[in-house]
Amino acid sequence: MPPEFIGLDFDGVVVDTAEHRAVACIEVFGVDPPYRPFAAKTVVSEVRVTQEQYDERMDLIFLDGRYAMMMKPLHGAIGSIRSIIAAGLTPRIVTMRQQASVKFVKRLLRSDDIRLDGLDVIATNRQHNKHQFVAGMLAFVEDRVEHLETMRGIVPNLYLMDFYNVAEPADWYTLV
Repeated sequence: MPPEFIGLDFDGVVVDTAEHRAVACIEVFGVDPPYRPFAAKTVVSEVRVTQEQYDERMDLIFLDGRYAMMMKPLHGAIGSIRSIIAAGLTPRIVTMRQQASVKFVKRLLRSDDIRLDGLDVIATNRQHNKHQFVAGMLAFVEDRVEHLETMRGIVPNLYLMDFYNVAEPADWYTLV
């Protein structure tokens, strides 16, 4: 029987990347965006860079070890991934970062704090929407509703991560 995959977005579902992006934006762009929610629109409008320029710089920042060390797993995320594995399902991490980020994500997931080695990680790059990579998945967890909307009719179970209100691991996500 083929594995049943549960898709998980990386930024904002598995780990909190807002702090490292905010610090990097201060240093790289000279603008202090709101930490929660981190808004790329703030940087693009205040610095007057294009969305593409912003995305390119953020991809480089994402791979910079100085900022990456600020990333921490979100409350309940790692326990939920372990529960997915214990249930006989296969978690698959999906990120819209460049392909080089796959090595970083895998290294972070097998770090001493997390110890989740061997997970599938897919980098879609910004030119591709995630919905092109999720066909056949049983469920997908995402922190951006606009990304989930592109998966309707492709993935039968869609969940919206709500990191503002996570108090217990059971509250990790909400069915959409």
